[in-house]
Amino acid sequence: MKIIPLPFETQARLGFNTKIILTAADLATWTSGTAQAVLPGNGLGLSSSTIPAGTRMSGNALVRVTTAFTSSGGAITSLGLSLGDGNSATRFINAADLKTTGYKVGTETGLLYLVADTIDATATIVGQTMASLNAGQVEILCNLVPVSDLEAVV
Repeated sequence: MKIIPLPFETQARLGFNTKIILTAADLATWTSGTAQAVLPGNGLGLSSSTIPAGTRMSGNALVRVTTAFTSSGGAITSLGLSLGDGNSATRFINAADLKTTGYKVGTETGLLYLVADTIDATATIVGQTMASLNAGQVEILCNLVPVSDLEAVV
């Protein structure tokens, strides 16, 4: 998994400040249907991976499957990816199809976290196992804004 902070020019044009890249190798280590914390990544000296209270998920999340996922075990019946948090596994993205290249836009338009939490991805496979995934890549774009960084202008 890669977490990429996007440059300010990209943030201004697209409205996203973070890109998460997941590959078949990443998902192959996951358990189907079990949420995995993807944001934030652990920083130097941090023992936990939570976003602090006062952080806002601003706007919609976007999923882009750049390479369709395939299995060494044969045809996959379905492979979906959801993006959410500790309160709702599908809060931002519900069941993006990872077997087909393309885009899926989320439905949540923004959420202020009043307590620390994680942004979680859940991949669910039917017809094969996660360990059998041998190709595929998905990008998740989102915009996490620490509201505590804002200063009042008088």
